Amino acid sequence: MPYWRYETKMSDTRIRYARQSSVRLAGGGLIQSAWSEKGSPEDAGWTVSAAEMLATGNWDERTSAIVIDTAPGRPTVSLFRLLAVSGYTSNGWSPILLHLHELLWDHRARKELDAFKRRFECDHDDGSYVRSILYLNASWNWGGSGRSSATLVTETVWDYFLLASAHVGAGYDKLLVGGRALL
Repeated sequence: MPYWRYETKMSDTRIRYARQSSVRLAGGGLIQSAWSEKGSPEDAGWTVSAAEMLATGNWDERTSAIVIDTAPGRPTVSLFRLLAVSGYTSNGWSPILLHLHELLWDHRARKELDAFKRRFECDHDDGSYVRSILYLNASWNWGGSGRSSATLVTETVWDYFLLASAHVGAGYDKLLVGGRALL
């Protein structure tokens, strides 16, 4: 999954993105570097912001963004801006939650895809807040599929997961919504 650093330029209503370089998030990349700056917490939850990750790469958060291309081989454009990474490091692995902002999701570009991805604009307020759940193994490489698009979770789905988790965690084996058992 390609991870990129984009130069950003803001206007009153739009943000212009210009791709600069690929970045490494896992395997000794920006996530681990920012986690180390926090004292490498073990058996504990932690969160590193995109600003903290950019700072470890000596980039300015005011003019840079980390953007994930979740569908590099598809005929549409799906680009998400990384806001933060939350994780829990214990026993040699770290389940993580990528906090993302949708820039373009299954967007049909009017010009050649790679050229479009190199330079594009978005409105400030467009796009949803989404999450992707992954994990890092003991060497801080991606575990499992290693794809940022493995699970993209919208706010509605996340709210349901939180509700279901609270009920299941409290010992309930059924969650009733509208009179129907959903679990």
